[in-house]
Amino acid sequence: MKLTKILKEVISEIGDASKEPYPFKKDMDDMDERKYTFFTDSGFEYEVRVETIGGSPMEPVIARVGFGVIDGTDDISYVKQTGENDVYKIMATVTAIVKQDLKSNDADVIEFSSSKRRNKGVDEDPMSNVRTQLYSRYIKGQFPNAEVQFDDYGDVRVRL
Repeated sequence: MKLTKILKEVISEIGDASKEPYPFKKDMDDMDERKYTFFTDSGFEYEVRVETIGGSPMEPVIARVGFGVIDGTDDISYVKQTGENDVYKIMATVTAIVKQDLKSNDADVIEFSSSKRRNKGVDEDPMSNVRTQLYSRYIKGQFPNAEVQFDDYGDVRVRL
């Protein structure tokens, strides 16, 4: 009975890309970098950083996005897995933050990493990374007119 309930919750969570984002706040707003934070229902604190780079006449303006869980030392972990099963609510929050940030900090490209995993000391193919595949599907749903590309290192480029 418990296993069935857990499976239904996981399937429901994974299949629902229309989650409402968590409330978030902007903690830092410098000329080229902004920092946002939010808490999940389980009490995990996430940090989202958006850095604006480029913008010369020959280069596009890039919004470089990094996000992860704040660990016990106030450092951000880009690879920690919380096991909360609310990946789409977290992704909806990160997306809402990026969309809000773009309103006041124009960019041509959004760039971020899917945090490649290591398997027995060897880097995996980024496209075999479940996280990269999930981000790819999610981004294409949220930015249907954007061009989404992945490089050999698992970095994601979304040309708006």
